[in-house]
Amino acid sequence: MGHQELNFADRVSGLRRSLPVWMSGLLLLVLVAGAVQVMPMPTALAQQGGTIVHDSAVDFSPTCVVGTSVTVSDASGGEIRLAASLEDYFSGTAVDTNRWLVGSANTWYTAPVTVSGGVVSLDAMYLRS
Repeated sequence: MGHQELNFADRVSGLRRSLPVWMSGLLLLVLVAGAVQVMPMPTALAQQGGTIVHDSAVDFSPTCVVGTSVTVSDASGGEIRLAASLEDYFSGTAVDTNRWLVGSANTWYTAPVTVSGGVVSLDAMYLRS
């Protein structure tokens, strides 16, 4: 029995010697973990004073139009919208005759169809898709 008591006493003595080392390591680990949580994380900020403005069709095209049934529009300078089955923003100087059929409402009167600034002017004329 004396031998078992000696081994137990040696173990307790060894534990007493190594306990401060373990406690110091644990304390250091807790301090490091606490310091990491207290440190502020860097914040990602937008460029140009915190504001990014996309206001033209060029800003959106072609990168933003990756989804199906989505198109870039010149309306209001530039926007992304759902694509219509037929759409035309009349951005040129003449009616796109591949999309539209131009006709006269009266056989006895015809006038030119004018396109200017996205507006189609019809004087007794019609457009049909």
